[in-house]
Amino acid sequence: MAALCEGYTLCGLVPAVNRRSSEIKGIEEERDSDHVIVTDSSRSVTLYKVSDQKPLGSWTVKQGQVLTCAAVFNRLTNEYVAVSDNKVIRIWKEDDIILDKAFKATVSVTFSSSLFSRYIYIYIYDISQSFSNCIHCQMQTAPVEEVEKEVQELLSRQDPKDPQPSLGQLALALVSRSLADPKFYSSRALTQLVPIRCLSHSVCPDLLPLALEKRDYFLCQLCLLFFHDIPEAVTCACLKTFISLSDADAEKLSLEPDSVSFVEMLISNERAQTGLQNGFSPALCEEDRTDAVDDPKAKAKEKQKASPQQTCPVGKHKAALINEVLQTAYSEALLLPHLKDFSSDQVVLFLRYLEFLYLRYSTDGFSQMHGYRSPSLNQVMDWVCMLLDAHFTVLVMSPVAKGLLLNLQSFVRSQVRLFSELGKIEGSLQELTKMKMKKDVGQYSIEVIELY
Repeated sequence: MAALCEGYTLCGLVPAVNRRSSEIKGIEEERDSDHVIVTDSSRSVTLYKVSDQKPLGSWTVKQGQVLTCAAVFNRLTNEYVAVSDNKVIRIWKEDDIILDKAFKATVSVTFSSSLFSRYIYIYIYDISQSFSNCIHCQMQTAPVEEVEKEVQELLSRQDPKDPQPSLGQLALALVSRSLADPKFYSSRALTQLVPIRCLSHSVCPDLLPLALEKRDYFLCQLCLLFFHDIPEAVTCACLKTFISLSDADAEKLSLEPDSVSFVEMLISNERAQTGLQNGFSPALCEEDRTDAVDDPKAKAKEKQKASPQQTCPVGKHKAALINEVLQTAYSEALLLPHLKDFSSDQVVLFLRYLEFLYLRYSTDGFSQMHGYRSPSLNQVMDWVCMLLDAHFTVLVMSPVAKGLLLNLQSFVRSQVRLFSELGKIEGSLQELTKMKMKKDVGQYSIEVIELY
């Protein structure tokens, strides 16, 4: 048999001229049985702790607005949800002081004043698109600060593993407004939307060009990182912009931290080594440079020139941006025509940076550098080949590029020498695999193996 407990008054009803205004719209359990939320029939929602018979918080809609559905508590997000005026959904947290400043959205679904609280969750799922449509409308008129706040609140309610496609339409709306209104640009909102993987260049093709126009290089970096369908023309536009950027301006930029850390590690003198790796060493490179010159006087003069590019020809932030381009997907046939639009100075600087990367990858313990996203040696060499294909005649005729071309020639020779040695080893290994091992060799044996 159930035990009867002593009753007591949790809260009283305030008399009103209209009897319906004195009624309770609903009482719902909050985080546990000792906490309840009470919605009256007019404008207020109050949180009570039952054991203390004291209110812990209260929220009220504006004069002229009416709560038309009892508020409920979402234990998954620790948020309160209520409906006012049969069409406005309000979502807030306990620390929100003013209800009108919390999240709200007007939807096309009409809520009847007879809608029980347990159905609120069902309607929230059904009207997710209406939420987005409402926010899209707000994006067309709201100031930048309000837009950024709305986007942040919307993202906080998204499942990171299952982002809604409507977020892509939201980014499209922001970009469209930015193009139509030069005074409007929300970098923060766009940088929050790009990494959630609901965007691509095909979904929002004007985003990356807009970022270039606004000189928002951090957003450019994010687009290059997360978009895998960037057209070659846009890729080259980014590369040309990054190469033309002064190191002084580049160092002022705030970029993705790991990309900058990788370059810092790459150019650090503490990591510099001079050992042979991948068939290359600076000493052999210098020999190859002088071997390419027939005249003795010219050969002696060539030896006096600087060795291959040992220092990074660009600043670390500029290098981090270029590295993002090196890792972007492309079609060589579509990329080459756009590379031909680069000036000779831009090509030479880019080749010098690629030379620096090749040198570091060949002489440093690059295989041990894990944890950072970085271009591979194959990607570096592919870009070198494409630049030479696009500008070979100009580079051959340019006095500035002579030393650079000699270095590249020595790199090629070192690789040819490496593969030649590997070919010899391959032959020996093949002979070893053909030999049949004796099963009984005893505890100790000496054998003579004839390879040739």
